[in-house]
Amino acid sequence: MKKIIFTLIMAVFAGATLYAAESATLNPVKDGFVKQSDNTYYDAYQNMELSSYLNANREIFIDYDLTGVSFTPQHATLKLYVNSVSSATPFILAAYAQTGNVITESLTFTTRPTTGQQKNVDIHAAQDSVGKWLTFDVSDFVKSKDFSTNKLLYFRIVVLYPPTTSTTSPLITIGSNESANKPQLILSDTPVPGIYEVPYASIETLYSSVPYVAAGNPTHAFSGAGLLPEMKHVTAGDNMVWRNSSGTYPIKLMIKFNQPINISKLHIWNMNWLFGTGSTDYTDRGVNGVSLYVSTSTDDMTAVALTDGRWTKISADGFQLTRATGSVSYQGEDVVITNAENVRWFAFNVLSNFAATNYVGMSEVKFYKEIFPASTPTGLTDIAKAAISISSVDGILSISNISPDSRVDLFNIQGQLICSEVVKGTNLELQIPAGIYVVKANGKAIKALNR
Repeated sequence: MKKIIFTLIMAVFAGATLYAAESATLNPVKDGFVKQSDNTYYDAYQNMELSSYLNANREIFIDYDLTGVSFTPQHATLKLYVNSVSSATPFILAAYAQTGNVITESLTFTTRPTTGQQKNVDIHAAQDSVGKWLTFDVSDFVKSKDFSTNKLLYFRIVVLYPPTTSTTSPLITIGSNESANKPQLILSDTPVPGIYEVPYASIETLYSSVPYVAAGNPTHAFSGAGLLPEMKHVTAGDNMVWRNSSGTYPIKLMIKFNQPINISKLHIWNMNWLFGTGSTDYTDRGVNGVSLYVSTSTDDMTAVALTDGRWTKISADGFQLTRATGSVSYQGEDVVITNAENVRWFAFNVLSNFAATNYVGMSEVKFYKEIFPASTPTGLTDIAKAAISISSVDGILSISNISPDSRVDLFNIQGQLICSEVVKGTNLELQIPAGIYVVKANGKAIKALNR
């Protein structure tokens, strides 16, 4: 067995390769907001205002110039600083992105662009947001554009929910280019590893096999309208949950994404509904037994039987969810997902609830995807296919069953290549500091914890 000892600070053994990721933080070239009430653009204030009141809307526009960025962005986040919020109700903001710069002296609420933009939705609770940064992951938009010739882009920020209750007071104020906390666009030439929420804007189609009234539309279970601070959910039902009017099991709820997604987990809030003045407990209508399916097909799968080869079951039959508590402190549960790569369709095949009725629903579902370091293939969680094993004892990371004469790469969790070695045998030992790493071997990559 070959043992290699090195430090991360000084150097690495012969044959190792180090690189530093490039990044850039940009402030706007211009920013401001438009008001519907007077059809005017404002750009000289430290606060930019957002409002959703009927006939008194306010929207923010932010222009950026990427001329000084010499690398091709692979990860991008837009950060906005919240100075005030006039409502205790949780709110939903949407960031719409488009190439080019839009702000001119003639920009008004009437002339503002509202079409041809890519939407990214982020959800934040009002009580938790003041004095903090809101972060939008806009990587998908930035990666989809060619900035070699046109290096300009802009963002349009709007309030989707809730409606503002005042015609004069803004719902939210955001720090502008004139303030200490300017809007930031942070770019990197490598994907930043981590677990990321899949934005609601990534959902292209929602389908339910049972009828529902408008107040129980499936969109309510994915838009975040009923979420409270600290991952809690309201106990209301109307316009806050997906619920069917009637139906016979199994009942299908299907989601189509607008692009392939590697799903790593779900966070599910089951039906958390207390109804009427007597607070009738409808949590028994939550999903009990359910089977989960995914499909990589771009076909319309709403009418395709789950037994069709284009569907793959990723859970046991009748996998059971936990019943909601019927309390505003209810925080839902995580469901870890495996074998869900390049997913275009996700299906809940509901088999039962907690009662003797065919009424069923869920309060909220969030999808999460995992981003791994650059230069690693997809399928990173499939250890069996990689046919390697990893163990850690007393600071020694041991890698076994390596294909002879193959290369082993070790990345830190920031995506930096720490070492690279052609292994003559089948085993390798590395003495490294404690932490989380990604080991690439046999054409695959897996996460490893060194203790």
